[in-house]
Amino acid sequence: MAGRVILEIRNFLGKEINRFNTLSGVQPLDTQIFIDKFVVPFLLTPSTRTIISAFYVFLLEFDERSSELNLRSTQGSSIGPIISHLFSGCIIFESILKNLYPRKDDGSAARNLGNIFHTEAFGKDFIKGIQTTANSLQEILDGIQGNSMEIAFTTTAKLRNTTGHNLIWDNIFDSTNNFQKLVHQIINALFYVIEKKFIK
Repeated sequence: MAGRVILEIRNFLGKEINRFNTLSGVQPLDTQIFIDKFVVPFLLTPSTRTIISAFYVFLLEFDERSSELNLRSTQGSSIGPIISHLFSGCIIFESILKNLYPRKDDGSAARNLGNIFHTEAFGKDFIKGIQTTANSLQEILDGIQGNSMEIAFTTTAKLRNTTGHNLIWDNIFDSTNNFQKLVHQIINALFYVIEKKFIK
């Protein structure tokens, strides 16, 4: 049973890495190098082990949530599980960044993505001026124009700050494609960080 789950995770990870490699414009990721340089070190450290298990669950639940959206009734259903899934991906992104950038420039703890995005260290590694707020899920979805690092980070930050504060949002999930677009941006954000900080 465990072997089958591991194989499923590896296959899904490989599929997402291949998708990312076709659009990222950065050094192509390799599944085995990804595992060796990111997954294994995080598994060996108790404080970061949870991030890997959460990441794997996030990947596995992606297909499950997509299937649920395809099967739901014509009257719709609760978007709670979808919101929770998006939020979990955003928290994985935030947790990795907090591990990399634990302090603001004044030495105090970086408590949220906004704090991290405004540090000199993050700005040197990535880009300054990432937006973190939105008024609706539709606004976030509409902002996905392309597949740049900035769009991935902005989408993930805005999703984190909407899904983290309320389960009641505009229902943009009449199309499974909308959900998949959002998840892909979260995965893109994760892969950009992993490629830059752990693999390069």
